Amino acid sequence: MPPSKFKISLNDESKAIATITTFLSAVIQKVPPEIGIKEYLLILSGFLGYFLYHLGLSCKNFFTTHIKSEFSLWYASYRIKKYIKEFNEERLNPNISQERVAEIDAELKNYRDLLNQKRLNTLK
Repeated sequence: MPPSKFKISLNDESKAIATITTFLSAVIQKVPPEIGIKEYLLILSGFLGYFLYHLGLSCKNFFTTHIKSEFSLWYASYRIKKYIKEFNEERLNPNISQERVAEIDAELKNYRDLLNQKRLNTLK
């Protein structure tokens, strides 16, 4: 039976936690022996490594989600403002019919509503 992908990810997670724990143990070993908390920190280094690993994952997920939503909002705003500008330039054309002006007004309203909806979704 081939190994599942879930087990591979657990293996990678345990390697990362072991690396962090080893690093913490090495740093704690540099603490002068006069400080009595050194032994307790060495005992807790595994828990600290586990905590730091998951804290790092949580921070990474939070910031990537935040950056992705901010970039998405920026890009949507840029595109919609570009379309609004083009429609406004077309609307100023003196040879345009009243029907087309009404269509442009409806499109402008739709684009502005879409931009407002995108901003509200980003705030959630």
